[in-house]
Amino acid sequence: MELMKDMGRQMKVLGRMDKGFINFDAGAVQVAVARIAVLAEKTPTLFEAPAQDPNSEALPVIWDDFSTFAQEAQALEMVTARLTIVQQIDLHPALKQLGAACKSCHGRFRK
Repeated sequence: MELMKDMGRQMKVLGRMDKGFINFDAGAVQVAVARIAVLAEKTPTLFEAPAQDPNSEALPVIWDDFSTFAQEAQALEMVTARLTIVQQIDLHPALKQLGAACKSCHGRFRK
């Protein structure tokens, strides 16, 4: 759960910059995207054993279709590798790509 919370924090930084709530900072963007990539890479490993935590939002289908779940995490990691965000105008389309990758997994594997 902590991994997913961390990923959410990184997305929140990007979203706040995109909406102009905080100033665009290319360095901070790169840090957030790199962190998302690392977290995406770690995701399958952390979900190898079925979760028993009643607070978890993970659905049991993760373990019924673990290969698809792992592919979704890899897809997110690949999205991060393709992103080039050097100025404010690059951020919104990048967030759409990241959001689509997150939603693809959440739609099937999260409560």
